[in-house]
Amino acid sequence: MNTPTLSPAAIEALTKLSNKPRQAIDPTAYRELKAHGFVMAGAEDAHITQTGKSYWLELQESTGDQPSVSDRGNANSGSA
Repeated sequence: MNTPTLSPAAIEALTKLSNKPRQAIDPTAYRELKAHGFVMAGAEDAHITQTGKSYWLELQESTGDQPSVSDRGNANSGSA
């Protein structure tokens, strides 16, 4: 996977959506995440995509913040 470098605001928004989809996030962060295919549905009702969830999990593993088992299950089940 070609790993993009995201702004802190985009990472924060991705983390927010990985914990609970369908949330309003910063419009600038949404555009940044959308450019990488990590989100969909608009900044007011954003959803993390499977690609976004996979990136978020890889980011957590690389920083030593291990996601919970339920986070891993969601990434592998096709429901993000």
